[in-house]
Amino acid sequence: MISSSQLISTSLVIDKTRIGYNFSKSPHGKADYEAMHHFITQTCFDQSFAASSKWTSKKHAWTCGRVQLDEGIHLTLGIGYTPHGQRAFFQFNPSKLTDKAWCAFQAALMTMLFQEWNGMIANGNVLTMEFACDVTNASYNDFIFIDTKVRSINTTNDENGTLYLGSMSSSRQIACYDKGKELHDARNIDLDHPLLRVEARLHPSKALYLNELDQVQNPFAPVLIVPRQALLDATALSGSAGRFRKHVSNGYAPNHAYELCAPLDKQNRNAYVEALRQLVPSWWNPAQIWKTAPAALAWTSH
Repeated sequence: MISSSQLISTSLVIDKTRIGYNFSKSPHGKADYEAMHHFITQTCFDQSFAASSKWTSKKHAWTCGRVQLDEGIHLTLGIGYTPHGQRAFFQFNPSKLTDKAWCAFQAALMTMLFQEWNGMIANGNVLTMEFACDVTNASYNDFIFIDTKVRSINTTNDENGTLYLGSMSSSRQIACYDKGKELHDARNIDLDHPLLRVEARLHPSKALYLNELDQVQNPFAPVLIVPRQALLDATALSGSAGRFRKHVSNGYAPNHAYELCAPLDKQNRNAYVEALRQLVPSWWNPAQIWKTAPAALAWTSH
């Protein structure tokens, strides 16, 4: 008989991605800007939605639009002027792009940019990119999620199956949530198995171009996923790890308990993390998961 732990598997995909484009880096910058502005105002089927506050302000007005690439698959566009010059952004979900959608995407770029996709690779910088690790047959409520590199934790929606490790304004945030529940609530899709998603949301603080993605450090490396029951059963834990176990068993929020018990000195803190790491199941192996990133990023050379 195969145990439930043996059925758990992980897969990595690239979810929502927003790419910025600097027209000043293109030899056809002015023509590109005019062509893209024309495309948005004349071709995009939806210009009624509001761009996020990051892109729209009294000082910097953005013209935004959305075009359908395939059934249920869209490309969101924005163009405007900032103190740094003329800019644009492209937002899409690479993991959902079908062959038909890619052809439509390429056709749109041919209309807007003289350099087409090669120009995007050379001049497009990553504004947002989400590396989503889907864990099949793992239930959100069965685990404790810890990011050993952050202190900002948002547990507001923990009871609804969502936990945020790190700040939304930081260069890296980890979102852990019940993907099965999200699919049911948002799209009325019911899976026949539990699905946990651990999502690394990157917002590079420095310019990161699409042809430099191989330089991104593993965003999952500091993340520990500990089975709740394994922690409660680990009665042999001592020191800081033992105190952490006691606090969790007494009802403390795990992430607050983690910081409360963390030693201040580096040596003891490392020992504390290592003691908890011993409880992490074998399927959560950030190094192995990250090795699949090049395959998930194959679309950048499409």
